[in-house]
Amino acid sequence: MGGANPFGQGGNPFGNMGGPGAGGQGGFSFNDFEEIFQKMSGGGKDKTRKPQGPEPGADIHYRLKLSFLEAVNGCNKEISFNTMRRCGACQGSGSQDSGAHSKCPHCGGRGKKVMSTGFFHMQQDCTHCGGTGELGRSTCVQCSGKGIVKDRSVQTLPVPKGVDNKERLKVSGKGEAGVRNGPPGNLYVEISVDPHAVFHREGIDVHVITPVTLSTAVLGGAARVPTLTGEVETKVPVGTQQGDKLVLRGRGVHRPNQNKTGDFYIHFAVLLPKTLTEAQKKAIAEFAKDEKPLELTDAQLQELKGRYRSWFSS
Repeated sequence: MGGANPFGQGGNPFGNMGGPGAGGQGGFSFNDFEEIFQKMSGGGKDKTRKPQGPEPGADIHYRLKLSFLEAVNGCNKEISFNTMRRCGACQGSGSQDSGAHSKCPHCGGRGKKVMSTGFFHMQQDCTHCGGTGELGRSTCVQCSGKGIVKDRSVQTLPVPKGVDNKERLKVSGKGEAGVRNGPPGNLYVEISVDPHAVFHREGIDVHVITPVTLSTAVLGGAARVPTLTGEVETKVPVGTQQGDKLVLRGRGVHRPNQNKTGDFYIHFAVLLPKTLTEAQKKAIAEFAKDEKPLELTDAQLQELKGRYRSWFSS
């Protein structure tokens, strides 16, 4: 009585959705839901149906610590790390035999099966073919069909001259072996350089602080200076001021791959004595008699400010 029965005469407001065996126009079947959940669980229909084959090996990342001079001069370093190598029992194929194989009918050659519980779908390896997608294949017991096994790799790495902190070296093909004879990964080595007690590096330039006495700074003379290639004697000009520098061109870090060599900077540090003998005090006092008061221009004060700007940082 009253209004028309919405469920009569084909009036189901839900149409053909969800009915068993539905597959008409606009309808959904269980297979449609299976495909949706296949996509949600790691790829589309084509991807899940693809038989398992070779897969690229994983890249390996290694951190290498070098001394300052090892980085500057280059060296050979022995490194060791955990990796995956090709299985010797099956020569990387993952199979115990080399006979003919057929597509697994239980998974359609996908190597995967979808297990359904209500509306929940879970993808797992096919138990009939062991996830290979093929029958007639005897899985290698050493590698469980992967074609790779765990190993410890020991290699000698040639470190080029001039590498710097946080640089990364790439060694192609020295990563993990590929699954079932897939291409190997790469080895990436990140460089970590220890600081030096004397030298300071900025790019390809190197800096060193050389102390000089008061008399040498005032009268001039010579000083022994350590460099990357050994100690050298350098001239200290008359009237050398605190922070004055000399530059040895082309004596810094050499980068063969860039065909560049940096410079070597010598920064003079004038060391004043904290104690004086009576004779020294007398000599300084005599010197002070002829000393004129300092009268610096604004330009000279600006130069001093720039020279000792680092003093202002807390």
